Amino acid sequence: MTDKPIELRLPTLGCPGGSRDGDIGDVVEPSVECPEADSINHVKPPGQVSTSGVGDLAQVYDDPDRECNTQCISKTSGKQKGIKIATFNIKGKNLINRESKYKNLSTIIRKHNILCTAVQETKLAPNEEQNIHILAPKILIINNPNTENDRSAGTAFILNRDHLKNRTWDHSILIPGRAARLKIKKNNETQADIINIYSPNETKEKIRFWKHLHEIIQKENDWENTLLVGDFNFVESAIDRLPAHTDEKTITDAFNTIKETLRVTDGWRHQNKTERAYTFSKQNPTALARIDRIYVNVQKTSDYQNWEITENYNLSDHQLVITEIIPQTTPIKGPGLWRLNNADEQHIQTRKRIKKLLKNTKEKLKAIKDRKENNPQTIWAKAKEEIRNICIEEAKQRKNQLNKEKRKLKH
Repeated sequence: MTDKPIELRLPTLGCPGGSRDGDIGDVVEPSVECPEADSINHVKPPGQVSTSGVGDLAQVYDDPDRECNTQCISKTSGKQKGIKIATFNIKGKNLINRESKYKNLSTIIRKHNILCTAVQETKLAPNEEQNIHILAPKILIINNPNTENDRSAGTAFILNRDHLKNRTWDHSILIPGRAARLKIKKNNETQADIINIYSPNETKEKIRFWKHLHEIIQKENDWENTLLVGDFNFVESAIDRLPAHTDEKTITDAFNTIKETLRVTDGWRHQNKTERAYTFSKQNPTALARIDRIYVNVQKTSDYQNWEITENYNLSDHQLVITEIIPQTTPIKGPGLWRLNNADEQHIQTRKRIKKLLKNTKEKLKAIKDRKENNPQTIWAKAKEEIRNICIEEAKQRKNQLNKEKRKLKH
């Protein structure tokens, strides 16, 4: 005798928690975007008018751990969801073994769900990013390459292709190898306007750099809610160094003109008035400093939340700094609704467990004599919750087994 498919007509259940582990059921909201990315890339070299063309993002990149047609519950369920911006001095393009750092960077960016990461000290030559796109197809690198006179420099914006759907961007190089601007738009509305900088180390060069950048910024008249991010190679306050000491006033004075023009403030410090944290470390002599920062609009500081100074992932002597842009008008998304799907219904072990549960529930309902002591609705609600838990548990086991088989095939 063969089992017939179970026909369950259950109302949807509110799911109190999210999971990305396996196929756990159809979810109404929120959904995860598919990795297809279709955007227009605007690039403006120094002194030239922006030109636009169709980007190379309208490609589907195979990812065995992600199903585009399966919606799943976000881990940020019940929270306001914004876009994450980060800055990271990666100290060159290769690891000690001369392998590229960008495959690791791709994993880190997607792990933290970052839309745009501003990186410094990239040491990338012109067009070298094209080879990296083959190695790490889940990220898009917009390069401000180093120059013949400054080979240790280089900045870039790394965009997470998983989040580029319906987004466009406008990129312009402000100072070759040292400063660039990226405007990210969605549905023709600016979501982020970012200046990525990598300041020189030597004092006189720093002062010249900040004065030159200020002159460039003054020539533009479309600055609004701008983020100034990167490796500044100086601190504004003694609390940001260990041993504690201030930097030369001539440097901070030159930088303050930019702060005043853009009307920005140190976002992390604004929310952490007295905390000591550092983004850079060196030996001989040992010293720590918070020289990697993100400056935000002085009137929009509350829009930047979930600040993180994370680890360096053995890629650099600098730390990754992350913030999330969550405008006050952003709606709060609930946990979504869970529904039994076909994959769970057809799975033999899941069916057996559900049938056994339904049989026991039916017996409990028949045995009810006093509805005040044993409410049928309470019993049925509990049964539905247990069905949901069974489906999630079995789906996780299937996922784990599938991963084991994949690892065996790789070896």
